[in-house]
Amino acid sequence: SYNTAGSPSVGKNVISVGAVMNGSRNGQNVNDGQEYMTWFSARGPSSDGRIKPDVVAPGGYLVSAGAKPGQQGECDPPSEASLPAAGATSTYGVNSGSGTSYATPVVSGAAAIIRQWFEWNLETGPMKSRTLFDGHAVRSLQTTISNPSAALIKAILINGAQYISYAQVDSNTYFVSWPYDDNQGFGRVNLLHSLPTESTNWEFEFYDDETISPNSEKQYTITVSNPVTDEGAVLVCPANEMEASITLVWTDPPNEIGCTACLINDLDLQVTQNSNSGGSSSISLHYPNGKGSVKDSVNNVERARFLTDVGDVLSISVSSQTGTMATSSQAYSLVIRTGCAEAVAETTAPSVSPSGSPSDSPSNQPSKMTSDLPSSVPSLPATPHPSGSPSSGPSISMQPTSMTQIELIAKFHQAMNGNLWTPDTWNIAGLAQPYDVCDLAGVSCTPYPDRRVKTIRLNQNNLSGTIPTEIALFSELEELLIERNEIGGTIPTEIGNMAKLMHLNLGRNGVGGTIPTEIGNLSNLFKFELNGNNLN
Repeated sequence: SYNTAGSPSVGKNVISVGAVMNGSRNGQNVNDGQEYMTWFSARGPSSDGRIKPDVVAPGGYLVSAGAKPGQQGECDPPSEASLPAAGATSTYGVNSGSGTSYATPVVSGAAAIIRQWFEWNLETGPMKSRTLFDGHAVRSLQTTISNPSAALIKAILINGAQYISYAQVDSNTYFVSWPYDDNQGFGRVNLLHSLPTESTNWEFEFYDDETISPNSEKQYTITVSNPVTDEGAVLVCPANEMEASITLVWTDPPNEIGCTACLINDLDLQVTQNSNSGGSSSISLHYPNGKGSVKDSVNNVERARFLTDVGDVLSISVSSQTGTMATSSQAYSLVIRTGCAEAVAETTAPSVSPSGSPSDSPSNQPSKMTSDLPSSVPSLPATPHPSGSPSSGPSISMQPTSMTQIELIAKFHQAMNGNLWTPDTWNIAGLAQPYDVCDLAGVSCTPYPDRRVKTIRLNQNNLSGTIPTEIALFSELEELLIERNEIGGTIPTEIGNMAKLMHLNLGRNGVGGTIPTEIGNLSNLFKFELNGNNLN
């Protein structure tokens, strides 16, 4: 349940770790995989509303060391087939168990590797582009960091974290988990997305022990390009698979025990994206932690993650406003990653490397603002849990449609009287590509490269009108939450075609009629809320 994370894991400057299930292996196939948070893992937020846990890691039925003091020769098993079954004991020197106590050492080891990475790979003096791990480069615009701060290590861990998709209620029940929510926090730790290795396909910049004073701003500007090795090979990202991930962390001064507003120094991360892709220019403003178009005044960890493209200019602002700092200065760490989300193809064409330089002078911000809801989630299992056999209920026939994802979302907006929403942040006219809908407030999408609408969350947003029959054409939709609005009409029978729908909340509206029997076709639906309507 929520608000169960306790001391010391709710501390501002610690790394709080939740547990996800482990990947399936011999004897461990009771697990649903690392996209599912375990039922036993404590949830946030902290008492003052901060994101907890910070990250998650495998903690469900892990095989680990299992010393047996009374036994001689308790060695590792001779083969994988000899590993203990989930939760079982073994005559060998290994153990199978579960708990956040299993997940936390995973993250501790990852943090140690990050620190060791700096010691192994950075030289004395100003660091330039170097070949690291099979030709991949890391670039820094400051002197070598031989003693990385705790804030930098935390920022690197979080900047590479990957979103998970589900959280357990109990061993048999799941619901959709969102990035930055009180289940997964910033996501599952993955060092392949945090540090350059032979598998990474991005450019990486970091700043440690930067300082800022009250009512000031620092700017960092980079131009996005395809990653380049020192041998001159250009790593070309597939279409729509280039992203930016930027994380700001600072070690905030301590507050009193039991504080209700625990942040002492409130810094703000904001990214202005100037894009010229497709021959048209646009400016997008990205706020951190899924806040949409408002700043975060609660957390001392702020992350922005969004799609980008070659040639985009990213202006990264770290600022403090008047009255938001209690000390004369605050040190912080900043990590910037741009590049390919998935596999890449190599060419030998030259490319301009990204460059950046901090500046103490503020710059004028654009007036256009767009939502920065997360635009990437990890791949899901082939069959979502819980699963079931197809229902024997009535079948539904629907003619094929040529409606694009933009047309579908526009139809939903129109049918729900979007011009009356509070607030109406959906700029339908500004949608140029199908995946642009993934940046609309309350919308999240499936992973690259498909980028199909996966969840719509618009509770208490002044929706009215009726649910359009076209809603069923969102074939990947798993969650539709439109509670506490003023929606009328009836429940479309076409909803019975939404094979992947898991959670449908129409509560506290004005929906009438009867519940369609076609709902029985939804074999993956596990939560259906209809209270507070006018149903017969």
